[in-house]
Formats: sequence, C-alpha cells, structure tokens
Amino acid sequence: MPPIVIDGKTANPNQLIADLKAIVQGEFSVKHTNRTTVLFVDGKEDYEKVLNNVKSEKMAYHTYTASSDKSHAFVLRGLAENTKIQDIKEDLEEEHEITAREIYAMKTKESPLFLVVTDPVITLGKIMPNCDILFDQLQSRQLDALKVKINISYFAAAIQYIRNNIDTLIHEE
Repeated sequence: MPPIVIDGKTANPNQLIADLKAIVQGEFSVKHTNRTTVLFVDGKEDYEKVLNNVKSEKMAYHTYTASSDKSHAFVLRGLAENTKIQDIKEDLEEEHEITAREIYAMKTKESPLFLVVTDPVITLGKIMPNCDILFDQLQSRQLDALKVKINISYFAAAIQYIRNNIDTLIHEE
C-alpha cells in the first residue's frame, strides 16, 4: 500500500503510535522527517482504517494511488457521430478482450472523441494491434461508405504516425 504522509510534525508521536496500534491489525511503521510523518501500513483494510482516522482527525495529509486502483486511459478519435458507448464497450470486450472501466463521450465541436479508461495492464502495446480492426468494426455500423473510407484513411495515417514516432512520443511524456 502507498504511504500516508501527514504534513507537519506530529505533536504527540506516542499518542499516534498508540492510536495506530488500536486501529491496525497487521504490521505498520512510522517514519518521522523534518516536515512530515510517514505512515506505512500493510493491507488494504488497515490502510483504509488509518486513512479514515487521519481524515476524521482533520490532519493535513497526502497519499498516492494504490497500484490496484491505477488505470490507463486512451482517446478514440475519428469514429462516427452516432457511435454508441455501449457498442464500443461490447466490441472491446468481445473482439479484443479489453475490459473498459469507463467510457466517456467527450464534448467537441468537430468529430466525436471517446475517453476509454482501462485497467493498468492494458497498455498502448496491447491496444495497437487491435486499433485498426476495432476501428473497422465500429465504422461498419455507419451507412455512409464514403465517410467510413475517409475516416479509416485518417485513422490509418494517425496510427502510422504513432508507429513511426513511438520512441519520440514516449520520451516527451
């Protein structure tokens, strides 16, 4: 679990440790620095208990996202205006074994954009081989064949650009 960092020095470190012993069932450790007190707790349940206690005591703190709660997000561009979120979700799951946590239709004046939030194991490397196929399947639901052909050419050009410049794009982040 990520550490819970309490801002400022703890006024009564012994009381803090006593409180932690009462709350936490598993192992924990406390690290005091010049400006913060850092709490390390094993186990999600104990982590939640300590975090709730810190919040209820109205302590200034920060923490980080647990690995299990992290996600990746990708933007789908160039799809037809009438593409439904449910269609995207179904195609991702059935055809590509990619489970989307959430899919949001982003509001734009031009072509629609969809933000797809996935588990952290779904990376660009896993998605790239599936992009062209997924795009074709989603666009096949559009009746205007010319529009589909134009969108496919834009999408193919964008994918090719990413493939050609992947090293540069990764290092820019």
